[in-house]
Amino acid sequence: MARTMSAAEMLDHLAREFEKARAPHCTTCRVPRTFWGPAPGPGAAGYWYMEQPGKCERGCRQVLTGLWARLTTDYVIAPPPRDVPVSRFSHVR
Repeated sequence: MARTMSAAEMLDHLAREFEKARAPHCTTCRVPRTFWGPAPGPGAAGYWYMEQPGKCERGCRQVLTGLWARLTTDYVIAPPPRDVPVSRFSHVR
């Protein structure tokens, strides 16, 4: 069974893993914003999305896309708390 991760844990994990995996000479790429939105498919309440990473000649876009795919496959990411505005979780780290 996949481990459940909070939104804050998700962002911390993604930022930490990107710092380890990014191209060593790239100093401009950052983890894109994440946001909660409608889930694909009927009956689903919502889903976490990541903005499209910027283009990078050093391959950071592919690194981020792969990290995001692994993160959203290996973990269940909890929806944002009902009492916290969704926009709080839509920020750049």
